[in-house]
Amino acid sequence: MNKIKSIIVVAILTIVSSLFGADDDLPCKPGKMLQGHNIEQHLAELRNTLELTDEQYQLLLAHKRKSRKAMGEIRTEFRQKKSEIINEIQQNTLNMNKINLLHIEAKALKIKMLDYRLEKMLNVRKILSPNQFKRMHEFMKEKRRNRREKQ
Repeated sequence: MNKIKSIIVVAILTIVSSLFGADDDLPCKPGKMLQGHNIEQHLAELRNTLELTDEQYQLLLAHKRKSRKAMGEIRTEFRQKKSEIINEIQQNTLNMNKINLLHIEAKALKIKMLDYRLEKMLNVRKILSPNQFKRMHEFMKEKRRNRREKQ
């Protein structure tokens, strides 16, 4: 019986770790992109690089503030679900129904984050010209490369 419990716990931990692992498709871990910088500093750098108009700058600034708040709320919910799953797994008796329900809710939040990320990219694309958007992509790629070299 203990062997079966151990196998179940290992299987659940494997699922949880794959669900909550690093986001390899993201350029950096969520919330880390502007670490050590405020939004205005980051956008001021972009403003110079992309030669943004005042209107574009103000739209991007408002968009960034709004999206940061919304994504932060989703991430907080996701972390809470992750914590709840881990707590359930550590209980003496496993409540698989509750674990499965929490897992479904966590996956839904992960999907919500991905959907929101795409929505943010499309909104930025509407603000910038095609050339500016391409240059922004190159700028962000270079920033990520520099960050990795510093580590």
